[in-house]
Amino acid sequence: MTPETIPRRAQRLPAPVRREHILDAATAVFARCGFREATTAAIAAELGVSEPTIFRHFVTKRALYLAALRRSTEVTMTRWAEIAAQAPSAMAALTEMGKWYFEELQRDSHHLRLRFRSYSEASDLEVRALVRENVRTAYDFVYRLYESARAAGEIAADTDVRAQAWVFVSIGTLLDLTQVLGMRDDLPVAVMPEIMRISGPRPGTLRTEE
Repeated sequence: MTPETIPRRAQRLPAPVRREHILDAATAVFARCGFREATTAAIAAELGVSEPTIFRHFVTKRALYLAALRRSTEVTMTRWAEIAAQAPSAMAALTEMGKWYFEELQRDSHHLRLRFRSYSEASDLEVRALVRENVRTAYDFVYRLYESARAAGEIAADTDVRAQAWVFVSIGTLLDLTQVLGMRDDLPVAVMPEIMRISGPRPGTLRTEE
């Protein structure tokens, strides 16, 4: 056996680091193929390790898929929380969150594509429960921002913030759909401000200190 044909062993990494690398590779493969079509062999190949390496960290493909879905939501919610913390107002935060989401899709984010593809796996009760939890987490975050906007007088006092939160989430799903179907050019970023204007709540009267 020549040096060129000797199999190269994967670099030894601390278990938490290796686990994150496996999740990165799994997210990419699941985003491309979906849960049913993806294989642990493909995930191992994506990472450049053997299948036993995968199973040392995740006992089944299902366990790996669920972990990838959870982390996908964590990635999105962490970024949204950062945006909201830095924004001067709740409505400004919502605008920046939408802009970030669109730009992430333009970069072909595996995390966002995985989240959208997970809807097609909802016939699996365990996956459905996690998908519902993920959607609810996003909805609740958006809902609280609209509530803050209404309380601050940024939007009309009679705004149905529940409806507005669902509209915001549904626009994200629309963006997901155009990305997955290869219709990116049919929904350019220039169209988004008008979509947000049409679907957004009526402006309120900003309150001033007496």
